[in-house]
Amino acid sequence: MPSICYNLLLLDGPAADIDAFRRAFVSFDALDCPRLDLNAILPMPEHIPVPAMADRPACRPDEDISWLNWRLRHWGSKWNSTNGRWTVLGSQNVALTFETPWGPPDGAYHALARDSRMRNLTAIVAGQMEPYAEGAWIGEIADGRFTSDAVSKDDKNLVQAFDLANPPRVPEHILQGLGRIQSTLSDAPRRAAVAA
Repeated sequence: MPSICYNLLLLDGPAADIDAFRRAFVSFDALDCPRLDLNAILPMPEHIPVPAMADRPACRPDEDISWLNWRLRHWGSKWNSTNGRWTVLGSQNVALTFETPWGPPDGAYHALARDSRMRNLTAIVAGQMEPYAEGAWIGEIADGRFTSDAVSKDDKNLVQAFDLANPPRVPEHILQGLGRIQSTLSDAPRRAAVAA
């Protein structure tokens, strides 16, 4: 079983460019979750054979692993991403979270940086290995370049970025009820402190 890297891509830019990015680079996995489609960013050559899914987790000594070598060298990941979530944060900001095995898809980020469809967009990327593995990264895609730095897993910028991308899903009627309770409490007379 691979270690999982939890990835975050925060996009900032004109709404039309964000929509073009979504149409070009976001697809749906087998669980119908949105994901950053690494194959849409850097298509794997069709002449390289990929074994059936049952054969992928463990490579046999006699197996042709050219597919694995290609993906690791170009995508930075053994498989395409999965288990994603697309969150609209504002008219010009979105967050895409997704998972990749063994580490972040750095090769795909480098390719995105060179893609002309990113010209008007800036992206903050972050990756964090699952709790039992070490490693966390924060990077940026801007001006045709991808840069990243290793950070501590408890780095406040990393934590804030993932919190921003994964807001709690509270139903609107509950939020409205909480707002009414808050306004009622703020209008209530203050009680005098009770002496101990």
